[in-house]
Amino acid sequence: MGYNNTGKTTLIKTLVGEMHPSHGRIWIGGHSRKQQRIECYPLVGYCAQQHVLPCELTPRELLHTQANLHGLPKQSCSQICEGLASVLGFYVCYKQLMRLCTTGQHRRIAFALAILGDPRLVCVDGPPGGIDPNGKRIMYIVTTFMQQRGCSFLYTNLTGLDCERMCHRCPVLHDGQLSAMGSQAQRYKSGYLLEVVFKRKVSADINTARNTWDRINKFPVSPPNKFILFVQIKFPEAKLQ
Repeated sequence: MGYNNTGKTTLIKTLVGEMHPSHGRIWIGGHSRKQQRIECYPLVGYCAQQHVLPCELTPRELLHTQANLHGLPKQSCSQICEGLASVLGFYVCYKQLMRLCTTGQHRRIAFALAILGDPRLVCVDGPPGGIDPNGKRIMYIVTTFMQQRGCSFLYTNLTGLDCERMCHRCPVLHDGQLSAMGSQAQRYKSGYLLEVVFKRKVSADINTARNTWDRINKFPVSPPNKFILFVQIKFPEAKLQ
């Protein structure tokens, strides 16, 4: 997790071998990324944030090529590829050119290519944008299933709810450095500092909070105290210090 330009995509590109780290060493499955690069390639799956798949090939051709690179048996190759297309929901475009596929289908196909071959580490750069809620749910179910088989996943910029649901650890990057690690409960168990800047006139733009502000504005108190009342009403379990 992290804001833009904090190093998330750079970290993933370093793991998959598209960039070389300026410092440190990377080990994947007991193999050094620098000295044993050939051994590391089959262990890593990569779903890029941008669509970089060849437009003049079909998903079937891409999946079969990926399966051959991973050394899957020819007898079961077609069955595995068709099964992935059916499970991930892009079988309707399985035999048509990639340039005719939608954005959501591109994302599903890229995810299928990343998990094909049963890698040890799958890197998914960016949230599954362009995919409908049912498609996201299927991707997360497949992720959980592969995690139970010993595969590790590295997602970037998932929502807080998805992180708590799927991730064992949630690292936060800031300016290229690891800022925090752990679940939300672990990161904020000692509380956190919230800085609020008030305008001269306090007004609520959120409709769901307007009734609460109308009740608070009846009391002749300063803006900071109005905010304290608002937090106490909306979040009764919160402890302000």
